[in-house]
Amino acid sequence: MRFGKLVRPAWAAAAVVAAVGAVSPALAGDPAVSALNFKVTAQGGHVDDEDAWLGLVQVTAPIAHAWGVQGEGGVFGVNGDTGYGLAGHVFTRDPSMYLLGGFGAWAHAEGVADTDVGRIGVEGEYYLEKLTFSANTGYQFGDSFIDDSWFGEAQVRWYLDNDFALSGGVAFDDDVAITQFSAEWLVGSGSSLPGLALRGDIAIGDNDYDSVMGGITYYIGQDASLKDRHRKQDPDSALFDLLNAVESACQVVQQPILTGNALYVPPVTSCGQPIYYPPG
Repeated sequence: MRFGKLVRPAWAAAAVVAAVGAVSPALAGDPAVSALNFKVTAQGGHVDDEDAWLGLVQVTAPIAHAWGVQGEGGVFGVNGDTGYGLAGHVFTRDPSMYLLGGFGAWAHAEGVADTDVGRIGVEGEYYLEKLTFSANTGYQFGDSFIDDSWFGEAQVRWYLDNDFALSGGVAFDDDVAITQFSAEWLVGSGSSLPGLALRGDIAIGDNDYDSVMGGITYYIGQDASLKDRHRKQDPDSALFDLLNAVESACQVVQQPILTGNALYVPPVTSCGQPIYYPPG
């Protein structure tokens, strides 16, 4: 991996976050993070018609009235191949209006083509009564089949009520674009399991990539509506997006090979790296 290329993006992210923190009122409104909280997500489904699963743990804590931090850890598997990753955020937020922060994420994918992929960037959210607009951008670096490139994502989330939200957006880098849709419903509100939510995610991308995942999320912390948990507790995951990018790059593709006068199609390729088997 070429870490030298990260110097300017890292300084840019830090400068933007520091500038906004300097001009934002230090003690205005509610705190950036209402209290220490945790979130656990478990999903299963299919990626490119292969069995897939995902587990993600996030912890968010206040470090000042207007500032918070978040750490993430996750694991995933597709068709027997596995991977894992870590991410961290630092952000300033006024829960009535906006979030602005910087983040870094790293993932390792194991299988036919082992690879390490990292991201560093800036992120922002803008809040209206029923809508949240969010975006992030930064630099992606890796080895093996994933090229160094800029990446970005834009998304809008609509709260039909305070405990049910629909989201849609697009994520991209130099090689691939992915359209994403999700739904989340806090079913445990007012029950003995107040943090229980159901979540489903659909992603469709270039090169016939598709992903359908569903499962549960459990929020551990102060009781609150789904909208307040999103805006006053944990920000969106950076690791979830990175794992999606790795999965899309590792899709199974078949490539024909001309052998003599015959066209031979090998059984499988993985992560953009063809596996050539001799004709039987």
